[in-house]
Parts: sequence; C-alpha cells; structure tokens
Amino acid sequence: MPPNKLGPVFERYKQSLRIRIWLRMARGGAHTGLYEQALKYAQRALALSKSSGNLKGEAAAYALISGAELGLGRSGNAAEAGLKALELMENSNAPREMTQLLMKLGMSLYAEGSYARAIEYLERAAEFAQAERSSSDFIPLFFGLADCYAQIRQPEKLAQYARISAEF
Repeated sequence: MPPNKLGPVFERYKQSLRIRIWLRMARGGAHTGLYEQALKYAQRALALSKSSGNLKGEAAAYALISGAELGLGRSGNAAEAGLKALELMENSNAPREMTQLLMKLGMSLYAEGSYARAIEYLERAAEFAQAERSSSDFIPLFFGLADCYAQIRQPEKLAQYARISAEF
C-alpha cells in the first residue's frame, strides 16, 4: 500500500482547526465577561500554536490573553501578553487587529498609571483607527487618549482627542 501523502497536510489542517476552535471559545468567553474561561481557552490555543509553529495563532492567543487579563484587572499581565502579541503581529497586514491590540495594550498601561507609555500605544492605535474609520468600536480609544493627556496635564492634546472622539 502506498504511503498517504496527505497525512502531514491533513495533520497540519487538524491542528490549525483545533487552534481556531480554542481561539473562538476564548473570544466567546471574553465577549460574555467570562475572563477566567477566556484565559484558559486562549492558553490552550497558545500551547497548540507554539507546538505547531503557527505564529498567527500564537499572536491571536497572546492578544486574547491580554484582553482576558485586562478584564480580570491584572494590567501588568495584560501588558506583557499584549507586547508579545504585538511583537508577533508587527509585520502582519491586519489593521483592525493591530488597532485592537494596541488599544488593549495602551489601556493596560493606563490602568497601571503609565500614562506616557499608554499614549505611545494609543496614538499608534489611533493612526490605524483613523485610517480605517469603519467602526465606532474605537471611540473609547480617543476618550482614553484624551484622559491620558488630562492625567499628564496637556490640555491642547486633551481637547484634540476629545474633539476627534465626538466626530468619529
């Protein structure tokens, strides 16, 4: 009997499918506020992604871990996972995902009181969001920027981002 040449291809497909299922379950948990469950599912997706060399899955898992950690009030862990996701996604062509990731990372740093660092990531997210201009999901981003600038006492930047959030 000839060896099955589709075996390795089929195995990679099954592994990819498992990763996507765990990622979807993690997203569902996060969207319903079940952050512990979301974290557990994202960690499973991360382990599978790492073992199979799936960088896209790894980046998505780190992004979901970041969001779950932020939802659980663990901003330090959220920032750490967000930075790992950002490193993996840096060269991707996914502007919406980059916007969301940069926004989560900035909000994690904001929650820690690191306003200058938060501004760095939130402004990068704002560049993506303004280029996309397709979703009101990003309005909190501009409010977040305005609040960061209020915290570091820069009223002109505060006014600029407050105006953008009202117009977006």
